[in-house]
Amino acid sequence: MSLNGFLSKNQFHILKRAMYYNRNIKQLSTIKEHQGVEPVSMSFNIYDKRRNDDNFIPLIIMHGLFGSKSNWNSLSKAINEITYRKIITVDARNHGESPHTDEFSYFHLAQDMQFLISSLSLPKVHLMGHSMGGRASMLFSLLYPDYVEKLIIVDISPISRSFKMQGMAQYFEAMRSVNVEGVKTLSEARKKANGQLSVVVPEVEVRQFLLTNLVQHKEGYHWRLNLDVLEKAFHKKIMEFPIVPYKFEKSVLFIGGSRSDFLKKEDHEQILQLFPKAKFEYLDAGHWVHAEKPKEFIQIIASFLKD
Repeated sequence: MSLNGFLSKNQFHILKRAMYYNRNIKQLSTIKEHQGVEPVSMSFNIYDKRRNDDNFIPLIIMHGLFGSKSNWNSLSKAINEITYRKIITVDARNHGESPHTDEFSYFHLAQDMQFLISSLSLPKVHLMGHSMGGRASMLFSLLYPDYVEKLIIVDISPISRSFKMQGMAQYFEAMRSVNVEGVKTLSEARKKANGQLSVVVPEVEVRQFLLTNLVQHKEGYHWRLNLDVLEKAFHKKIMEFPIVPYKFEKSVLFIGGSRSDFLKKEDHEQILQLFPKAKFEYLDAGHWVHAEKPKEFIQIIASFLKD
């Protein structure tokens, strides 16, 4: 039943105007947030062993929350082998080997991407992002459509919240509470941390993913993630996709895991309002589609970039 079935005609129009006004206020606040953002120089790797044609547009890949460019090492090599195009993987700010800052939002990630593309003198790119990196890639494409030829989004929606994504909030404190004092090697440190994380993170593969961020330092071991800043940004800056008054009217491919709730089929209609040419593919996988179904994933990517 529609909302106006419960309200008088006058009440309905008042409510509609209020909702429109509220949306415009949110829109203005997000656009204002975009202004004055200071970009950082992201750490990146380039894979171009099989590159034989400079006319091939490069593909830039951004990882998800708690990830890093190293997560995409094997897949990047494989995509480069098959597509003959340069692959560039990046570490988002406050992740991996990129700088730590006190600021974090999708606008910051979009500005960092623009800075990288300009620094590398790339006239056009294809963009691919997983989860958080997918949302950053979507926002960049909406803000800077002239830079982007094709967009690939892996298991994330700009519309709804994932129940499982909300559960990630508990990872911050779990990682912060890990104590590996006294261990002599990185493998021992990760083994000890794995046992401590298992209380909060029961999935072995998720723990292994998180533990890639535990690294050796001069004074022992530490997380290379900026946990405090990421936790502070989690609910309002990471869980929420910004409202912007733009569309990206080029080719977009959404690849979802059929056993994940990060990209819901009921979101398709609203996604098409932002990305009118979007297509959707689902693989029998969870949130880490590319890791669970690498062969099928690479085939889909190669076909999309070829068309």
